[in-house]
Amino acid sequence: MKDSTVREEMHSLEFKDWIPFIKLSLADIPNAGGDCDRLAAVYAMRDAGTGDILKYGKSKEIRGRIYANYIGGWGGATTQRVYRELFGAHRMINHVETAWIPTKNDDEALKLEKQFRAEYKKRTGNAGQRTGRTCQLLLKILTSIN
Repeated sequence: MKDSTVREEMHSLEFKDWIPFIKLSLADIPNAGGDCDRLAAVYAMRDAGTGDILKYGKSKEIRGRIYANYIGGWGGATTQRVYRELFGAHRMINHVETAWIPTKNDDEALKLEKQFRAEYKKRTGNAGQRTGRTCQLLLKILTSIN
């Protein structure tokens, strides 16, 4: 299967409203009954230029995941690596966009995340794409841009 075909198919895996990280605002997160911080969701990050999926993830609090972790840099080792790539010398924030699908709860988000990962591996044949490798993927894409 050609790369462009895989990318086109991955775009259609239910993630619809892709928003560039550089343009995200608090108003972009949908209201979950007035408690936006508790909105569970599965999300993806992709390279805006190529459409390559950089990361699939899930969160029981999507606003916190995006704003506190990835934009604010608060969190563990993987979050810190993603933050450094987004805001570091390479300014990947200019090339990365995100989308999410709200879920009923964290369990549903986990189930959907596993489905997306399995489908991604099936379509790309790359079983090595894992959350912990996000920054290596970001760097790979950045190198291909330059």
